[in-house]
Amino acid sequence: MSVMAQGVSFKKINLAEALFLAKKENKKILIDFYTDWCGPCKWMDKNVFTDDSLAATVAKSFIPVKADGEDKNLDINKQFKISAFPTFLFLNQKGEILYKFVGKRTKEAFTEELLHALNPELQICTFQNKYNAGKRDSAFLFKYGNLLKKQHMPVRKISAEYLEMIGEENWAKTENINFLLSTQKLYDSPYFKYIVNNKSDLEEIVDKKALDKYIFSSMYNATYLISGNTDFKQKKHLIADLKKFLPEEKSKYFISKFKETFAYNQKDKTNIRIKFSKLHYKKYPNANEMNAVAWNLYKKGENKRMLKYGLELVNESISLSKEVSANFLDTKARILFKLERNEKALLTAIEAAELAKAKKLDIYDDLLKLIEEIKTAD
Repeated sequence: MSVMAQGVSFKKINLAEALFLAKKENKKILIDFYTDWCGPCKWMDKNVFTDDSLAATVAKSFIPVKADGEDKNLDINKQFKISAFPTFLFLNQKGEILYKFVGKRTKEAFTEELLHALNPELQICTFQNKYNAGKRDSAFLFKYGNLLKKQHMPVRKISAEYLEMIGEENWAKTENINFLLSTQKLYDSPYFKYIVNNKSDLEEIVDKKALDKYIFSSMYNATYLISGNTDFKQKKHLIADLKKFLPEEKSKYFISKFKETFAYNQKDKTNIRIKFSKLHYKKYPNANEMNAVAWNLYKKGENKRMLKYGLELVNESISLSKEVSANFLDTKARILFKLERNEKALLTAIEAAELAKAKKLDIYDDLLKLIEEIKTAD
């Protein structure tokens, strides 16, 4: 099955079929991971992949495949576990990763990425094969790590090997400290401890803002990682460190957010989830964040009480906004529809569609489908 009559002719096929075609036609594979709700994905479909000259460039060297990133049954998703959209993954005929990039590109920038994917010096499997063969010198690991970082691939293992090889006494060198800051954003690691223990000395080498950003990012990541488990000892330890390493106002915010996220993950405790969410957003109201939570409640098919709370959140998001947002109204309409309040859902969806059309938003087509669904349900 192919997608688009003009422009790039993407195929919706499984990985085995893509590999078969790649071998048959002596080409590489290009996979476009998308979702139905991804605005940049739709922008590229309309503004980049419709170009016939780009289509010819793709067809010459690649089997182009589209993969719905939310289809849990798709073997491509099980294999590569992509979580950011759009993501573009390039494979050789063995199924090895050649190249990867994330985010939308213009036609010119996308063409340049295609050339990068064909360049052996920039291909991940080139480095992976050398690594597997035992190549471990520091220059190689440094280059490999930077390549992985640039292509949004897991880099901590290679980074750790490099940093261990050169020794802590060399971490403060400019290129090494910048490499550490960008590849080891892991709270409660020896690298994090090194940064916080040597921060004043490192400020002579690296911009203070870069060090603060590293500490902030590492602890931000930790609030989400630790909130996903029920280790209360670890929770208390993190809260103590948030107070210790972050400015007072930021630490207060993150402690509140951490408690809210920790409670949110207690799926069988609806009262606790709502309580801590309300406490957080009363102190730190944020329209976009509240709408995002409401959207997630809708997407995950939560129980009726949580959906009603999602409706409360999105209504608050709308009231906080200076102008009416089609995206917020879209969330509200879908939650109302799920709660079987079809009359209000239809009116809200129509209002959202009118706004989306006026502002030429990518969600317009999806809103038209929603309107038809609601009408059909009635």
